[in-house]
Amino acid sequence: MEAIELDNFRERHTGQSYWCGVWLGGCGHRLTTKLYSDRACHFAHLPDPEGTSACGRKAAGVASADHLYIKQGVLEWLAEQGISATATIARDADGSISGEVLFTPQGYADLTVVLARAAGSTPAGADASQLVLGPETTHDPHVLVEQGYVNRIQCVSDGTRRRVQVGTQRRDGTEWFDLSECALTPSGLSTPAVEEIRHLRSSRGPIGVRPPRTASTTARPVAAAVDVVAHPLRMSAALRAVSA
Repeated sequence: MEAIELDNFRERHTGQSYWCGVWLGGCGHRLTTKLYSDRACHFAHLPDPEGTSACGRKAAGVASADHLYIKQGVLEWLAEQGISATATIARDADGSISGEVLFTPQGYADLTVVLARAAGSTPAGADASQLVLGPETTHDPHVLVEQGYVNRIQCVSDGTRRRVQVGTQRRDGTEWFDLSECALTPSGLSTPAVEEIRHLRSSRGPIGVRPPRTASTTARPVAAAVDVVAHPLRMSAALRAVSA
């Protein structure tokens, strides 16, 4: 924020306190706002005389909050389609964020978003059509061959917020769409690219199978029957007549 924006922010939120969010990989200690005129204003930790605050939030980067933006954005997107849903952000055994968000929409199969996971691993029991991967998450190559696509998800900066986009990866690259261009269907998360792929696959015949030939409707000329069992002169004349 600029200085004047921070002044307005403080006025709107008088009396509120701010804390380093553990859902963002923070330490949970209290924060304050720092006002500057020569650089960007920001939140900062209050002085910690006892040195108990060892926060790694600064090294996490802007994308470290994307699981929260995705949770909020996807729930709002489902509500716009008239679909009620709940969302759960998974945690590892030590309490840290695992980079996985599970959506449970009523009347539809679960939708699993995996933002970060070890290469080659996928959530147990997850259907490929119900799985959405982060932009850098390794996908199963067999899924791309068998299904024809892999859906991905990312957040892009939009002012002070992060906007959610869904991408459909094919063999030749990934095409990105805003959530408003996508829909949840009984077959999973669908984008315009997914619909195109499904249409092409349903309209093609099996490899190596040719369509049956249709009988020709054009009649071929039939030679007239000629009596050639007569005198040789008659036979010669008959052959000339046919050739003519």
